[in-house]
Parts: sequence; C-alpha cells; structure tokens
Amino acid sequence: MLFRSLEPGSLCLTRKSFASWLLGQPDDALKHMGDALEHVESVSHQLTRAFVYGNCATLCYWLGESERQEALSNDALILAEEFGVGFIRGWSLIQRGNARVMQGNMPDGLKDIDSGLTVFDNMTAAGDIRSQLMYSAYVALIAEAYGQCGDAERGMALIPEAVSHIERTGARYSEPM
Repeated sequence: MLFRSLEPGSLCLTRKSFASWLLGQPDDALKHMGDALEHVESVSHQLTRAFVYGNCATLCYWLGESERQEALSNDALILAEEFGVGFIRGWSLIQRGNARVMQGNMPDGLKDIDSGLTVFDNMTAAGDIRSQLMYSAYVALIAEAYGQCGDAERGMALIPEAVSHIERTGARYSEPM
C-alpha cells in the first residue's frame, strides 16, 4: 500500500536514472538523478522523498559515490524513522553502512548494516514480506562491506544463503552471479 501512494513524477525520474545506468549511460543516470532530487524538493509527500533519497543512494552505490550515498541514505533514514517506515529504514541503514565501510569507517558501517538486518528480520518475523523482496541485493552490499573490512570469507559465506533464498522465493532482485 505504501508504494501506491508515491508521487508518480518523482518515482518515474528515479526509475529513469536506473534505466540509464542499466543501459550503460552513467552521465544520463546522474542527470536524471539530479532531476529526481530537484523535483522531489517540491513534493510535500514525505514518504515519496524518503523513497527517492533511497533510490538515489542506490544509484550512488552503483556509481561508486560513497559520500553522496551516505548523505542520501541518511536523509531517507531520517524520514523513515519520523514516519515509522520499516522497509525504508532497514534499506537506508544497510545503504549507509555500506557507504561508511567504503569510506573506511568500518565499525559504524558494520553497526548500521547489522541494525538494518535486524529491522528486516523483525519485519519478516511479523509476516511483512517486503524485506525479503530485495534480500539478494542486501546480501551483495553486506558481502562487499565484509570484503572491504578484510573479512571476505564472512561475506562469501552469505552468498549460498542468498542463492537459497532466491530459489525458495523466486525474488531475483540483484541476484548474485
């Protein structure tokens, strides 16, 4: 229900940035991300803003812009906490944690990642499946963070669990290859 109420212009602009990235056009992706961020500033719907900030943080991850990824994740997190949106809260914590690790702040980054996973574990235990839809994407971020911290074995140990999850649920978002 939450995502049905998002302001369509903002949502379309973030998806346009993703499409540009996936088509191998990083400059266009950045332009469209800028358009989405500019547009969403005129939107009063705070959950739309949180969603756009989170999506733009994902694009910054793909582009290797960890400082911007951290800032956008933090913006999304503030709104998610204010409005009690667990899915965006967990996603933002994992994104921010990954960004912090990539910048060399291992302790705070891993703490954020663990907090994000706890949010999703609690959501799953309560029967909320949204946390499971992007599970393999989260595992990719987490595995990369552990590798960056010098614990590649811990990161690689997560991959079979993600593959098993994909086989069990069919949720193939960012499937590890």
